Amino acid sequence: MEKMELPRIPSAPPHDVPRPALAFDDAVAVFRRHARQARECKQAYYAAISFVDAQIGKLLDAMDRLQALG
Repeated sequence: MEKMELPRIPSAPPHDVPRPALAFDDAVAVFRRHARQARECKQAYYAAISFVDAQIGKLLDAMDRLQALG
C-alpha cells in the first residue's frame, strides 16, 4: 500500500475554483497530514470499484445465459 501514489495537493487552491468547491478543503488538509489514511481511502475506493465491476460481469453473464435459453 505504501507504493500507492497520491495526487499532488497544491498548497493553495487555484484562483478560478468556485467557492462551494472549497468546502472540500478541510478533507484535503487532513489527507495532507495523514498520507496513510489517504492511501487507505484510495485502496477502499479501488476495492469498491472492483467489486461492482465483478457484480456487473455476473449480471451480464446471467443475462447472456437467459437469452440463450429464450
